[in-house]
Amino acid sequence: MAGGAQPYTTTLASDAKLRQIAEHLAEQGLNVDSATQFPRKQFSQEDFGRTLCELGLTPSAVLIAS
Repeated sequence: MAGGAQPYTTTLASDAKLRQIAEHLAEQGLNVDSATQFPRKQFSQEDFGRTLCELGLTPSAVLIAS
């Protein structure tokens, strides 16, 4: 998280959409632009409608939100 904020940890089903993560962070007042750390991937607006499984983010993943 930008500015040294605490990390956010959650567990979601593999059929959850990436949008669910973005919406939760937006509720916290954060403007979300998400990417994975390794391999580096920037998510598009289209990706936010895809499931975590479709995006290859299962069984676990680390997302960097900035």
